[in-house]
Amino acid sequence: MSALDRVASIVRTENPFRYQGAITETRRFFDRKAELDNALVVCEQVRKGSTGGVLVFGGRGSGKTSFLYALKARLQTAGIAAALISLDEGMVVSGNEPKLFKLMLTDLTTACEAAGLIQKDRATKIKQLLQGILKVESLEFEAFGLGLVAKTAAAEKTTELPYTILRDGLQDLLKNLKPLEGSPRGAILLLDEGDALTQNKVLVLCGDGLDSCCESEWHL
Repeated sequence: MSALDRVASIVRTENPFRYQGAITETRRFFDRKAELDNALVVCEQVRKGSTGGVLVFGGRGSGKTSFLYALKARLQTAGIAAALISLDEGMVVSGNEPKLFKLMLTDLTTACEAAGLIQKDRATKIKQLLQGILKVESLEFEAFGLGLVAKTAAAEKTTELPYTILRDGLQDLLKNLKPLEGSPRGAILLLDEGDALTQNKVLVLCGDGLDSCCESEWHL
């Protein structure tokens, strides 16, 4: 059966262009190859240290979330760690920044583990630290920044410079990634409903601060 016949077969049984929520299966995602290829090139450049990112915009139900799922799958196939977080209004309210940072770091750790960038036992300890199960003092590796994220998330409060909390946590995670031959260390963070960030001035400033303060291998 040719590729065209397979596509036709899927369309006959379940119309992928009819809105039924996000499409998460790669086989049901159609007609965005050029856009995916371009986005993958940008992500490759970002992982190698370039600045920039990918912005996906369109009306509700136009396929933005489906595109992000497809991009995540392409990144994983290319051996690039990628975490996808779907934002909502509750996640971006003032004062919730540390909890959102903890979620970002937890999902990035899981993505890096899946990509073979971090040992399983160390990834487990980092996630347990973020959840408050372990203390920084009990670890055999540097994790002060990660501990600060966990501490502020548990206290449900932030500081006057909240982006430094996420920056330090990301730098700690980066230090614990093992280098892969011919491949930079780092990961791609995909945010669905990213326009929600504009409702929180602190989070907008976090993006600006991270661009200049994080090591070049990390770009969100």
